[in-house]
Amino acid sequence: MTAPRRRPPAIEVVPAQGGETFYRLLRGRRPEARDLYSARELGRRAPSRTLWVVFVGVSMFDSPEGALAVARRRPAIVAQVALPAGRGVSYARTAGQGHYTIWGAPEDLLAAVVDVMRHP
Repeated sequence: MTAPRRRPPAIEVVPAQGGETFYRLLRGRRPEARDLYSARELGRRAPSRTLWVVFVGVSMFDSPEGALAVARRRPAIVAQVALPAGRGVSYARTAGQGHYTIWGAPEDLLAAVVDVMRHP
């Protein structure tokens, strides 16, 4: 008799209530809808060990420092995004301390950018 397989921990997805703040690295000086596309929307292939729900969401952090920690170039531009309520936007902590995946229409996320910060 084989032992039952343990289930991995579940990801708890939370609908945005409005105002939850996250931070996203931008490619340019000004945010564009493309900056808020998921890897899938950008036409990338899902890495074999990446969960589908993470692949179809947008990576963000709960602090500007978290976003800057993964920046590959300096100066880095970080957008502050205050999630809107009632637009079908959801989020979940998905990888490590301070990392979240956000699901929502790129145009809704773009409209939710409240600040853009340049970090040397």
